[in-house]
Amino acid sequence: MSNNNQALNDKLKNLINVPANDYCINAKSKSKHFDLTKHFSFKELISFIQNEESVLKFDGNQEIVKLYSLHKLATNVLKETGNWPLYLSRYFFQTKLSNGKTIFAPILLKRLKIDKNFDTYSMYLADDEFIVNEKLLTFIEREWNVNLDELFCLDEKEVSIDQYLDKLQVILNRKIHIIAADEDTSIFAENDFFIVDTFIAGVYEPGGGKLKDDLLKIINEGVDPFDVKKIHGESMVRTSIEKLN
Repeated sequence: MSNNNQALNDKLKNLINVPANDYCINAKSKSKHFDLTKHFSFKELISFIQNEESVLKFDGNQEIVKLYSLHKLATNVLKETGNWPLYLSRYFFQTKLSNGKTIFAPILLKRLKIDKNFDTYSMYLADDEFIVNEKLLTFIEREWNVNLDELFCLDEKEVSIDQYLDKLQVILNRKIHIIAADEDTSIFAENDFFIVDTFIAGVYEPGGGKLKDDLLKIINEGVDPFDVKKIHGESMVRTSIEKLN
């Protein structure tokens, strides 16, 4: 990446709004959250997320219908933004902040889709590759004053939780404990870092949303959307976006 493009991408990171209550940072919202471990075995879910099983099928009991409601919510978001926001994540970053609030954020995600055929539902992954939760990385950078460019640049075709964890521990200079969702954390320090091993489906915007996507397309065309000197009559940003559509 050229120095100029790096500078522009740094500006893009600054545009990402990542308050602690953002669902990409605190994935505990009941309306946008579904714990798959209550309905499938870990073995089934591991095979599924590793693409060893292409489809998980289930009957439409009351709890599973809640999962399908997330699919319908994601469909509405797709119409509004052009981005599909329903994801499955296995690993979650958890810690207590200095203000006493706890964050619980997905780390690596795969897009998830669900089909309905009468009372039978089929769940499948829309992508083979993981997506990195950029909002979490931006939040960590700001909260602990570190640079995580190495993690932003991970190859999504090869990224693994081990690779991610190794780099994060070195940069933060802190041990990160891998725990189960129901594991007792009282034996650890209150502000320790954890990666929680569980499977949760949710509606997220891990890349920062449509505005960032549009600006990134403009940057990749060789245009600096932040250069106000290039505005002639109408916004250069608007003109470039119209060319993309």
